[in-house]
Amino acid sequence: MTKICLAFLWLIMSPLFTAAGEFELVGAGRAVPVVVADGEPEHVRLAAEDLASDVWKITGRKPEVISRKEIPQGDCIFIGTVSNQAASRIFSELKIQEAETLAGKWESYRVVSVPGGRMIVAGSDSRGTMFGLYAFIEQYLRVDPLWFWSGREPGKQNELKWE
Repeated sequence: MTKICLAFLWLIMSPLFTAAGEFELVGAGRAVPVVVADGEPEHVRLAAEDLASDVWKITGRKPEVISRKEIPQGDCIFIGTVSNQAASRIFSELKIQEAETLAGKWESYRVVSVPGGRMIVAGSDSRGTMFGLYAFIEQYLRVDPLWFWSGREPGKQNELKWE
């Protein structure tokens, strides 16, 4: 029964995650930075810090969390809300069509890798952005959201990458 429920959940959630290229979060002795769009609320920033901490628990390398108003250069995870002016401008400049589909929706998100070594976490509103980060942590990093209370530490890995 559990396997059926998990398969159903994956079927529902998989359209929220799309890939357009390979993305390497940690590898070759480095972790890519986590870039939060300037002007995002504190709960989005805290979720980004949780992402960096979970990556550190898994790999021993902690990504730097930074805020930016402009398009980040090089490989990174970019986090933003479509209603945030700075993030919306960056989504437009990067031609992130998945972000455009979020306008007017409630607590929705998309996680997508794009050419140029970027992973984008976009939310329709700030809660959607936060939910997208925690869904990424749970589904891609395989970190139990209740690991602190359950005692199930995430498995150790040397690199984190997806195709």
